[in-house]
Formats: sequence, C-alpha cells, structure tokens
Amino acid sequence: MLYKLLDRNEFMRIPHLFPPLETIQSLFIAYRAAFLPLYPIAHTSMFSESSWDTNNPYADIGIFLTTAMVLGCLVTPVEEARLFSTELGYLIRLTITEGATQDETRLTDKWVLSAWVMITVFSAWSGIKRHMEMAEAYKGILSAVCVLVSLAQESC
Repeated sequence: MLYKLLDRNEFMRIPHLFPPLETIQSLFIAYRAAFLPLYPIAHTSMFSESSWDTNNPYADIGIFLTTAMVLGCLVTPVEEARLFSTELGYLIRLTITEGATQDETRLTDKWVLSAWVMITVFSAWSGIKRHMEMAEAYKGILSAVCVLVSLAQESC
C-alpha cells in the first residue's frame, strides 16, 4: 500500500533518503528500548506469524514494521532521523486512511490496526502541533473501529 504513494511528486525523495540496513536495525533497537515497554503492542510471537501465506491481500506486516521504524527514529538523537520520521509517519497515516476509505475491511487486519495505534502514539509523542492534533482526532476513530471489530467478532 505504501509504495503507491511514493509515485507522487512530493514524496519522490523519500526512497532516496531511506537509511541503510544497519541504521534500520538500530532504529528497531531504539523502538524496542523506548516504546515497547510503554506500549507492548509488538511481541516476539507476532513476527513468527507470516501474513504472506493468507489469501487476504491487505495482510501487510510491512506497514507495521515501517511504523516501528518511525517510532525508533523519533527517539534517535539525530535531527535528520526525526525529519525522516515525520515525513514517513505522514505517509503511513495517509496510507491507512486512504486504504480504509477504499475498503473498510482493510482495518480488520491486525498489522494495520497495530500500525494505526502506533502511528497515533507517534503523533502524540512527536511534539509537532499538527501531528498532535491529528493524534487526538484519530484516537476517536481508532476507538470506534476497535469497538466495531470486537462486536463483529462476537456476532460470528
């Protein structure tokens, strides 16, 4: 889902700014150290479950891992990493919301829901006024989605 947005002109520079593998690994370590104890959304068994063998085209662990990397960028003391995380966080939020407007069943995927919770946390912790306002707005939408998903699962 995320790669489709990179065709737009304003996002063309993000793939060229994408960090090397060692940096990505250090960002995941920073995420685990700073955010995982506070928001235990991700756990070790989640990564052993593969979404590639399902028939669901929206099952995407990539958006979840990208969101974890964005949160790692937020706590890294490098200014370029914070700027990168702000742009990539905006792309993730846009990807999730545009996907939900096209097909609401995309929001039932555990990876997308987890990424949405984590991007709301990112927005709240970013210190950027616009992102904090969006976190407040998306918090209500996310709560409604979680209630609807749990009600739908109970009725099955």
